[in-house]
Amino acid sequence: MDLLEIIPNHGIVAGYPFLMLKKERILVLGDLHIGQESIVLDSSSKTISRSTNKMLNKIRHICDLLDVKSIVFNGDIKHYTLGITNQEIKELEHLNELFSDKEIVFIKGNHDRFLNLASKFSGGKQIKICEFFQVGDTLIFHGDKEKDIPQSVKNLILSHEHPSFVFKGSVGERIKLPAFAFMSNSRIEGRQLNILILPASTGLAGGVSFPPSAINAFLSPLLRRIAPPVKMEIFPFDEDVGILPIPPLVLTQSKH
Repeated sequence: MDLLEIIPNHGIVAGYPFLMLKKERILVLGDLHIGQESIVLDSSSKTISRSTNKMLNKIRHICDLLDVKSIVFNGDIKHYTLGITNQEIKELEHLNELFSDKEIVFIKGNHDRFLNLASKFSGGKQIKICEFFQVGDTLIFHGDKEKDIPQSVKNLILSHEHPSFVFKGSVGERIKLPAFAFMSNSRIEGRQLNILILPASTGLAGGVSFPPSAINAFLSPLLRRIAPPVKMEIFPFDEDVGILPIPPLVLTQSKH
């Protein structure tokens, strides 16, 4: 399994929406949005959706290939914001069963107000539920809220933005692919930080075309504080062809 190392020890899993912290054997992914199908279809289904089952089996496959020890789910693990649905309960149970041999970390996102209920469906397994997770000089958090960055941190891993990239053909065709977005040595209030934005792990979550029109077009309040100009590298990917890197782009001053 190929890993594209963006910064030391951080490898994008080629063709998949996953990041591997190689030394620690930690797999990081964001925006599962499990249970979304029952919301979209306005049903009270208690079954595991085909899309969730496919997604979780894909994660399991990568875990086996890369000998993953821990999985960090970086926010929006569930979809429904006002409680917990029957489908979310069933799919959380399935997730915990499927990864019973791994350490699981749930980082809360803006859809996860009731994520603490997940502990009821863990089969006795201890699940770490937190607002952020730090590994060495890397801080992982969802990105929907402001966050004070410890001085020891050099790398930020965010989700929330659902980045994608649209390829435009010569005869009007448009191909939209999920993508990673990377900004090296970005300045936030005088500090230089490497920032990597993860794509959504589910195709149902859609994608926001990157690059944004300006810095203040980011969804994350922290990203809107980046000092311009910002060089951004975008890494669209497809499971069949792998990663299709785009030449670096520059974001300028915020639009007013």
